[in-house]
Amino acid sequence: MSGKRYFLDTNAIVSLLRGDARIALKLSDAEWIGISIISVIEYLSYNKLEEADKYLMNSFMEKVDVINLEMSNDRLIDTAVSVRKKGRIKLPDAIIVACALLHNAIFVTADKELFKIEGLSLLRI
Repeated sequence: MSGKRYFLDTNAIVSLLRGDARIALKLSDAEWIGISIISVIEYLSYNKLEEADKYLMNSFMEKVDVINLEMSNDRLIDTAVSVRKKGRIKLPDAIIVACALLHNAIFVTADKELFKIEGLSLLRI
């Protein structure tokens, strides 16, 4: 294990579950992989999602940590608010980025809008 921690944006999850070998190779030596419940909702709410895709996501969720939203998680709330204000990004993105920051993880994304966020360690796909 490399000790690397990764947090996947929704687009990274989609790419990985579609078989992107580059992402799979990067994640193969990860100590920890996390995703947000926001990404789970975004993925599962895609209107053309097939049963096989749902099964794949459910299997994937068993192998990673899914970070939930809880009112008692003041650090997550405060960080998401700060990220949103500074970066002027959409609330779901701010929550996902805040999760990556709080878990000291490399954020895996293709979203160019999120490349500019200060203090965020990135793996651009």
